[in-house]
Amino acid sequence: MAWDLTSRIVEGNRIRLEPLSNNHIPELCECLLGEPDGWFSRMYGINSSEVLSGALENRLKANSDRKSVSFVSRDKASGKVAGISHFMRIDEPNRQLEIGGTQVGRYFRKTHVNTENKFLMLREVFERLCAVRVFFKIDPENIMSQQGILRIGAKLEGELRNDAILPDGRVRNYLIYSIVDSEWSGVKAQLQRLMDRTAPIQRPERLLGE
Repeated sequence: MAWDLTSRIVEGNRIRLEPLSNNHIPELCECLLGEPDGWFSRMYGINSSEVLSGALENRLKANSDRKSVSFVSRDKASGKVAGISHFMRIDEPNRQLEIGGTQVGRYFRKTHVNTENKFLMLREVFERLCAVRVFFKIDPENIMSQQGILRIGAKLEGELRNDAILPDGRVRNYLIYSIVDSEWSGVKAQLQRLMDRTAPIQRPERLLGE
């Protein structure tokens, strides 16, 4: 049976995952731009509304072709878009996929957003799609992402050498981390513990400059 990759809203306690649409593009530009030294700006040259809009339009095309599924994270307390993440490299016959392309707006980092985002997306993978494996590709320089994915219980599988060429010509390696279906119950419990310990944003309207 083919996976049901129909776009749908996924409700969490403090965030809501919404299927990416053209209507989200202005909010994502507001959320994700304005960081010349940010990771996606430095690594991929995503540093203007034109570049980001083009990337999102390409992602919408990939979604319509069933090559990916994109979720926009919306913080319920503030009503603001907080980031975006994707199901990618979808391999239905082998019941596995990648969670990647995750970007969290600077105002929402080190808050509840990324932890609950991972929880909701992994729950979709293992409990609705009944996948046997989900994996993450992480740059060896991105120590924070490596620490974060290990903290929830993912396992390091190895390193892909010279796996991608960045827009500026640099050749990039990737570390591969994964979670398999037999590990999901433990990872789920760990994510729930982390969410319980993560305080909500205080006065989100002030934090966002309103």
